[in-house]
Amino acid sequence: MRNSKGILVTLVLVALLIAIPSAAGCAPKGAAPPSAPTPEKPKGEIRIGDLTDLTGPLSVLYTASTQALEEYASYINEQGGINGHPVKIISVDTRYDVAAHISGYEKLRTVDKVHAIHIDGSGGSAAIKPRADQDKMSVMVSPELTALLPSTNSYTFAYAPNYIFRAQVVMPWIKSQWKGTTAPRIGLAMEDVVWVWTQRTALEALAKEYGWKIDPITVTPPGTVDLTSEVLKHMQAKEDYLLIGGMLVAPFLKDPRMAPTPPMTTIYSPGNMSSAVMPALFGEKIGQGIVAPEAFRLWHETDAPSVKLARELTAKYHPEVKYRGAEYWWAMSSINVLSEAIKRAIGKVGYDKLDGTAIKAALETFKDFDNKGITAPITYTSTDHLGPRAMRMIQYKAGNFEVISDWISPPVWPSEWWNVDYWKK
Repeated sequence: MRNSKGILVTLVLVALLIAIPSAAGCAPKGAAPPSAPTPEKPKGEIRIGDLTDLTGPLSVLYTASTQALEEYASYINEQGGINGHPVKIISVDTRYDVAAHISGYEKLRTVDKVHAIHIDGSGGSAAIKPRADQDKMSVMVSPELTALLPSTNSYTFAYAPNYIFRAQVVMPWIKSQWKGTTAPRIGLAMEDVVWVWTQRTALEALAKEYGWKIDPITVTPPGTVDLTSEVLKHMQAKEDYLLIGGMLVAPFLKDPRMAPTPPMTTIYSPGNMSSAVMPALFGEKIGQGIVAPEAFRLWHETDAPSVKLARELTAKYHPEVKYRGAEYWWAMSSINVLSEAIKRAIGKVGYDKLDGTAIKAALETFKDFDNKGITAPITYTSTDHLGPRAMRMIQYKAGNFEVISDWISPPVWPSEWWNVDYWKK
């Protein structure tokens, strides 16, 4: 009897030992199993449109602009994005055609649903302005006045100094250099295009203020190759300074009689002379000594943080490229400004409410914004979207560009200049 009881107790204990681990591993009926950590939801991307010429007549210039946008977006993403949101560049080839700008804009807006757009080209920028204003799409545009004025209630912003500012910087520089006792003799060889006429207005206004006169002025149709009559007229004038406006610079300077050598100083008033095509256009002989206003850093200014970064990005993504000029820098300016504005806008309204209105409001808070030294500091207000103003004068020497002045700010505009109709006369 005792043995039977002992055996029974032993069996019960064994059964309990077997059952306890099994029970410990079973959840009560109806209880939910322990949940795994919820993966973090990916942050939405920031989409920036790019309307540029990738296969048309200016593709040799604007390809570098698109590369700047893409390189800088990659750099931002390597740093964690904008407030954690990755940046995506969506490019549309406009072939430098205004109609393609318009259709490309509609695609970016309605299909790709971009948050903001960068535009290369004056004609395309001007055509997009009324559409962007109506659609409330923030757009960084070429420095064409009809793409920027009026600024009030507008959604277009300049990423570089406009052509009026460039002309206004030239005249104070001449004044600072002139040592004569009488007024300098200044001539203007201009291409018959709208933006050069606007420069002429600004140049003549300052000449009048200084008690000077610009004479002679030659006006040449676009595409003219034979400039013999214009060359002779400027030679006979024995000018101290010859201003060249428009795309006449190459055919003009190919005439050896117009070599920019003392005592005459030749000035390319539109600027952008640091463009990657200029050294190839001029070579080692043509254009030596020519002077121009320049809004951006030069590729050899490696002490500037922006140049150091640009060189690192180019070496990483396009090691075959050995030089970057104005077309690269204006896109760098554009995306750096947009990135800061988007950062401020997300901080204020959040990503889900990020739109053109929020970005516009953020841009209009810029006051002396440090554009990484790419350009002079930038200020935008609710009534002024003209952006960077100050420039330096540079000179072409032995196949390279050299800075020959400090930053020069253009004079304040008279009130009528803010009316876009004034420039359409």
